[in-house]
Amino acid sequence: MARVRRDVLQRYYDSRAACYVLSMLMKKTKLLKSKERPLHESYFITKTHKALFIVIENLHQGGVESVRLSDVETYLATHDQLTYKKFFEVGDETEWILELLELETDETNYNYYYDIVRKFAFLRAKMSSGQDVSDILDMSEIDSKLLDEQYRIFVETPLQEIIKEFDKRNMEVKSRFIQRNEEDSRKSGDDAEELFERLQEASDMGWRHAGGFMMDTISRGCRRGMLTIESRESGCGKTRQGIQQCCMLACDTLWDYDTQSFQPNPYGETVPALYIGTEMKLYEEIEPIIWSVISGVEENKIRSHNLTPQEKERVMEAIQISKRSEIYLENEPDYTCAFIEYKVDEYKTNHNIGALIFDYIELIPPLTAEYVQLTRGVQAREDMVLLHLSTHLKNLANTYDIYVHAFTQIANEARKDETVRDSSAIKGGKSLQARADLAIVTMRPTHKELTALKPILEKYKYPTPNLCYSVYKNRGGTLVMVKVWSIVNLGNMQIENLFATNWYYQRMRIDKSHMVKKQDDTQEEQQLQDFIVNEETGEVVEVPKKSRRRTDFKQHR
Repeated sequence: MARVRRDVLQRYYDSRAACYVLSMLMKKTKLLKSKERPLHESYFITKTHKALFIVIENLHQGGVESVRLSDVETYLATHDQLTYKKFFEVGDETEWILELLELETDETNYNYYYDIVRKFAFLRAKMSSGQDVSDILDMSEIDSKLLDEQYRIFVETPLQEIIKEFDKRNMEVKSRFIQRNEEDSRKSGDDAEELFERLQEASDMGWRHAGGFMMDTISRGCRRGMLTIESRESGCGKTRQGIQQCCMLACDTLWDYDTQSFQPNPYGETVPALYIGTEMKLYEEIEPIIWSVISGVEENKIRSHNLTPQEKERVMEAIQISKRSEIYLENEPDYTCAFIEYKVDEYKTNHNIGALIFDYIELIPPLTAEYVQLTRGVQAREDMVLLHLSTHLKNLANTYDIYVHAFTQIANEARKDETVRDSSAIKGGKSLQARADLAIVTMRPTHKELTALKPILEKYKYPTPNLCYSVYKNRGGTLVMVKVWSIVNLGNMQIENLFATNWYYQRMRIDKSHMVKKQDDTQEEQQLQDFIVNEETGEVVEVPKKSRRRTDFKQHR
C-alpha cells in the first residue's frame, strides 16, 4: 500500500480550529474528561500543536485545572528536554503560547471547532489506510467555488454520517466478493452418517435462554445461526432482558438466588456477546443494569444509595465480574443494515462474539433510505423494509455463526385485544418474524387472562404471574402455541417460570433441559421430554386447528 505523503496529509488539517481547541484546553483542562468528545494526540498533526496537547494532557492528569506559560516551561524542562529546547531555545514559541492564552474563546463554540478537528483527523486516518476521501473533501481541488461548497457540506455533516458513508462503501465492496457458504448447496445424503453420529453424541442445545428453564426447553436454548424475534410490551423490560441475556452468555460468575451467593455460571461455556442499543446511555444507564443482573441487587437500590453493607459488597463484586466478562456495548439510534453488519463483523473479527442482542427494531428514516437505495427507488413499504431487516439479521446469524436476539415494540391492537399474541402483535408489520426461528410476544397478563387461569392458580397454589411469554413460532421445535406464565422482578431480572399452558389456557408440563456443568468442568445435557403431556389426562397435547380469536375465556377452563 502506497504511503500518503506528509504534505498531502497536512492539507487536511485546520490549524485555526486546532489552535482554538488548544486555547480552550489550556483555560479549562477538564474538557479532556468528556466521554462524548474524546481527544487524542493524532488529532493534531503539526509538531508544536501535538507537543502542546501532550503537555496539557499530562498536566491535567496531575491535577492542573488551567495551564499557564510557566506550567508549560516547567513541565518540559523537567520531563522533555528535547522538546523544551525546540520550544524555548531553537524556536521561541513563547509568543504563540501567550497568543493562545489571550485568544478570545467561548465554551459554547468549543464543540464547533472540536468537530472540525476530529473530522479532519478521521479523513487523515482513512487516507493513511489507503482509502480515497476526495468525494467527501478534496483539498487538491483548484476550483475555489467547488472547494468552498464541499468544505461547507463537510463542516455541516456530522462525523457519524461520514463514518456511515464509508461503512456502506466497504460493505458494498465486500458483498460483491463474499463466497457462498458450502451449506448453501449440497447433495442429500453426503456426510449424513457423520451428522447422525454427531447428533447422537449431543443434542442440538444452545446456551441458556434468559426467559427461564421452560423457554430453554421450548427453544432448545440460544443456538448459533438462530434468530429470535421478541415483541415486548413497553415497561416489560426489553433492555433489561437483553442485558440479562448478555450476562448469562458472557459472565463466568452470577448471583445464585438459591444459595444466596456468587456461583460459577452453571449454564455451560461463556461466550462474548455484543449488545446494540438504540435509546439508553451505555455508561449511565446500561452499566448499572449489568451490575444488578450479576449481583441480584435491585437497580433502584443501587441508584438511590439504599444499599446494605452486604449489598454494596455484592455490587462491587459484580463490577469486577463485568470487567472480566466479554460484554460489548454499542448505541446507535440511526442504524442501518450496513451498520449492524459492520459492527458484527468488527466484533466477530476482534473478539469472536457468539451472540448479538439488538434493542430494538423500529422503522427509522436511515433504514428506509437504505432500502430505497438498494432497491433502486422502489417504494419502501413498511412491511418490506422490516422483512429486509429480518432477512439481514438471519443472514448475519448464519454467516457469522452467532445467536441473534432482536426486540420489537408491541402494536396497539395487541394492547387492546388479549387474543392477539402472534405476528399481528408486532409493531410495524407481520413480516418481521418471517425469517425468525423463534418468535415470541411478551406481555403482562390481562384481567381476562388471569380469570381464565384462576382454576390453575387455585388448584396448584401458584402466585399470580406478572409476565407471559407467548411462543407462536418455533422453527424445528415441537413446542409451539405455548404460553409460559412467569414472575419477574424487573429490578434485578430474577425470573421464575411458574407453569405453561397451550393457547387455550390448559396446563402443560414442560421439563428442564439446558446445559449444566459437571464438577470436572466438562459439559453434559439434561434431556428434554419427547412429549408434552396434559397432567390431568396423561394424553399428548395437540393444538386444535381453529381460530384463536376468542373473547370468552371462561369456556376454556
